[in-house]
Amino acid sequence: MSAGERALGAALVLAASAGFGTIPLFARLAFDAGVAPETATVARFGIAALGLSPGLRAAPLHPRPAALALATGLWLGFGVAMWFRALAALPVATGTMIFYLFPAFAVAIGWAVFGRAPSRVLLGGAALVLVGAALVVGPATLGQGQVVLVALALLAPAGYALLLNMLAGPLTVLPLLTRSATVTLGCALGALPAAILSGAVPPPTVAAVFAMLALGVVTMVLPGLALAAGAARLGPATGVVGSIELVVAVSMGWLFLGEAVRLRAVAGVAVMLAGAGLAALPPRR
Repeated sequence: MSAGERALGAALVLAASAGFGTIPLFARLAFDAGVAPETATVARFGIAALGLSPGLRAAPLHPRPAALALATGLWLGFGVAMWFRALAALPVATGTMIFYLFPAFAVAIGWAVFGRAPSRVLLGGAALVLVGAALVVGPATLGQGQVVLVALALLAPAGYALLLNMLAGPLTVLPLLTRSATVTLGCALGALPAAILSGAVPPPTVAAVFAMLALGVVTMVLPGLALAAGAARLGPATGVVGSIELVVAVSMGWLFLGEAVRLRAVAGVAVMLAGAGLAALPPRR
């Protein structure tokens, strides 16, 4: 792959990460408007699936990759529902950190499942990302009964890491819109059981509707398309470069949620940027 294609892939993944990084902001707005975490998850994926539905027409032409995309989405959708529950119940920093463990999962899954032995540059980038994330979030103490909540929430970063590897490999045969539509439909179906069991109905308020629409369009449709196009060009480094989401998420907290700016967090953001930049470098042959 040419350096230009790789650079375009990195730019698309960064753009997608900026959109995904606004998830905690709009999720918190939805929770404050009375939307249950499980309902917010279904709304996010359901609205996106509706908008991307024209892409499903080509799915029967590629049955095996379409089935893999749907299965990956099922896992990710249920995992995100559990993560949204953690975001609502745990401190913001702790809940955010859970998801942004995905670079380590991405490298591990790529190595163990897809046989993509990571280069020393990629491993170094992943290590820097994790160090930066630890600096941003800091140590967190879990209370009694929260261990199970965190364990279930870990399904989200693991599912996202699997998706990144699938987008960089088996799912590249699907047309871009079909790729995004099939995964998103799986996500909506995967989150649906948790929403049904919660029995929560979103209040018919303007704030609730706005928050759910933003979750669907701003944090899913647009970044989802950019990610699908970028991952096919960038390859295994997608998981590490995509960790810039945490930088955006932390910035949203500083700018809009009134969270204090800490020197350690600023240092962590800088370290994460360095790790993502290192991972984006072209491999040396």
